[in-house]
Order: sequence, then structure tokens, then C-alpha cells
Amino acid sequence: MKRSTAWLIFVTVSAMYCLVFMQRTGPGLIAQKLMEQYAIAPTTLSLMTVAQYLTYAALQIPVGLFAVRMHPERLLALGAFCDGLGTILFGTSTSFHAIIFSRVIVGIGDAMVWLNIVLVLGKWYDAGVCGRILGFVGMSGNLGAILSTFPLAWWIARDGYREPFVALGVVLVVVSLLSAWLLEHTTPVRPPLATGLYRPNIQTVFHKPWDMMAPILAHWGFMGPFLGFASLFAIPMLHTLYGMNAVQGGYYLALALLGSLMAGPIVGPLSDRFGRKIPYLLVGIVDVLAWGTFAAFAPILPRFILAAIFLVLGFANGASVLTFAVIRDTFTSNNIGLASGIANTAGFLSAVCVPWGIGFLLSAGPGLDISARDQWALAYVTLFSALGTLGTLKIAGKAKKKSAVGA
Repeated sequence: MKRSTAWLIFVTVSAMYCLVFMQRTGPGLIAQKLMEQYAIAPTTLSLMTVAQYLTYAALQIPVGLFAVRMHPERLLALGAFCDGLGTILFGTSTSFHAIIFSRVIVGIGDAMVWLNIVLVLGKWYDAGVCGRILGFVGMSGNLGAILSTFPLAWWIARDGYREPFVALGVVLVVVSLLSAWLLEHTTPVRPPLATGLYRPNIQTVFHKPWDMMAPILAHWGFMGPFLGFASLFAIPMLHTLYGMNAVQGGYYLALALLGSLMAGPIVGPLSDRFGRKIPYLLVGIVDVLAWGTFAAFAPILPRFILAAIFLVLGFANGASVLTFAVIRDTFTSNNIGLASGIANTAGFLSAVCVPWGIGFLLSAGPGLDISARDQWALAYVTLFSALGTLGTLKIAGKAKKKSAVGA
């Protein structure tokens, strides 16, 4: 009975995370449409994504500090409910101010989802299995991101964007309510953590600055830029540079997300064998080359090279899971959650800065050709990747064995 209930919890959480990722990346498909509908510049449009990810980043550390004490099951269901409500509001908004408000609600929901998924599943699966279970849940998120590319683009092209987003939001609300009932009426296999033992300490986390700064910079450089770019400006850039519509651009985004899906099963075992530094550094170097090539030759790239670049960018995003492997190797058990929250906050702050910067550069320099502005914007993103690669240079080459106490 317990095993079947555990699998039911896993399936429910995976379905929820798939839907959360769909609504998180879906608005990028209609970025061009929103600029035309509300007569706004790219800089203004970027506020939509900035509001969502800045809210996420601001709440990440508080959620990490208090999730155990405030019942992660309830916070998880509440997060999914906020995601669904925000998505419904997005689909029914009649002004750009309302759209920004809807994405703030989504950001609040997003901040409560992943960490509480980790805590909830940790009650149902022991340490030897939980890592693989979380990997599969992460893959369900990437599957949702893939579904938010050309399948969602096809639906939007057929029925407009309002109906698909409202429908997605309604499904998320229903799933959140069902999961709330399920999680409230089931007893986990393992007892909850004793909150008195959970004493994360920020001073201890930064006691050796580079132990924390290395994963911060890596996550800032590899996860944030791809998420910020893919969530808003990837489709408009493919339209202006190559004349692609949303469905055609969606195929390239799907390819990038396929790269994200492939990365974990490849870089994880390699980092276990060779240490975290070498695989992460190699990923960073290739990522910088991909962004740099895109920036330098964007208007004239052959389609097969463009496809390879998107695959690499997605792969680097997926490889950013090594950030949390580095943290797990470096910090004691009572500080892993806080350190992970700090690094994740850096990634989402990067996802805030990237679309804002791209929007500013696309709106600036009216004397420049639009493709030249795209190239400057891509060069700006390349700097983020380069900083992430520098961060990997400060990662310890081999895993450190840490006790449960001390720094």
C-alpha cells in the first residue's frame, strides 16, 4: 500500500511540475504578438519576465528557510494553485499592467514549487532512490517545456493565445487541489524532519567565499541566460533574423530543451567519475563558444549550425544541475538547503537581467539595423556565460566528504 501511494505521489508531483514548466516558458511564444497588441517596446515587454523571475528570486531564500516548518505539502499545493491562477489571469488580461500582475502571481507560485517537491519526495523515498526520483521529476519539467514550444505554438496559431493559457491555468488549479487533498490524506513512509535540527547559517555558508561564489557564478552564467532568453526573446529573434513564425521557431526551442533533457544523464556520471570541475568547465567553454558564434554570425548562420547552437545552449542549461552537486559536495547537511537556495536565486536574478538587457539593447540605437541590435543583445548574453565559466574554474576538482557538523 505504501509503495503504491508513493508512486501515486510521484506521478502527481511529476504531472504538476510538467504543467508548471509549460506555463513558465509558454509566454515567449507570443512575445511578438504582445508587442504589437499593446504597442510596447522590447524593453517594456521584458518587464513581464523581470516581474516573474524577480519575484521568484526574492522568495527563494525565505521559502528555503521556512519550508520545513510550514508543511511543504501545503506550500507545494499553494504554489501550483498560484501558478494556475496567474496563468488564468494572463490569458484573460486586457492590459499590459494586468499581464505583469499575472506574472508576479506566477513568480510567487514558482518559488514554492521545486524546493517543496524535494522535501515532499524526501519523505516518501530513501536517499538511495530519491536522487533518481528527483531526476525523473526534473525530466517531466523539461517535457513540459518541450510541450510549450511547437505543440503550444500550433494551438495558439489555431485558436489564439487566450484559450490555451486559460485552459492550462484551469488544469493547474485542478491538479493543485487534487494534490492538496492527496498529500493531506496520506502518511509518508519517513517521518518529517525535526525543525529544531534545521539551523541554516548564512555566515557559515560564506565562511570560505569561493565555496559559495563558484556555484553562484556557474548558475548565474548557465541557467539564467538560457531561461531568460528562451522565455521571452528567442522566438522574436528567430522571426527578425530568419523570418520564422512561432511554430517554426518552436522547433528550435524544442531542440534546445531536448539538449536540457539529455544533459543530466550525461554530465552527472561524468562528474561522479572525473570530479565536478572538469565536466562543468568543458560545458562552460562550449557554451561561451555557442553564444559567441550566435552573436557574431547571427544573420548568416546556416540552419544546421543554428540548430547545433540551440542544442548546445539547452545542454548547458541542463548541465547546471551540477551546481547542486557541487553544493552537496561542499557544504554540511544543515546548510545544503540554504546554499542551494542562494545559488538558485543567482540563476533567477540572471534570468531577470538577461531579458531586461536584451530588451534595452533592442530598443536602443534606432540608427542600427535590427539584426545588428540582435547581435549586440546576444553579445551581452555571452558575457553572462563567460562569467559562469570563470566560476567553474574555482570549483574543487574532486568531491569533498563533509560531516554533518562544522563549516
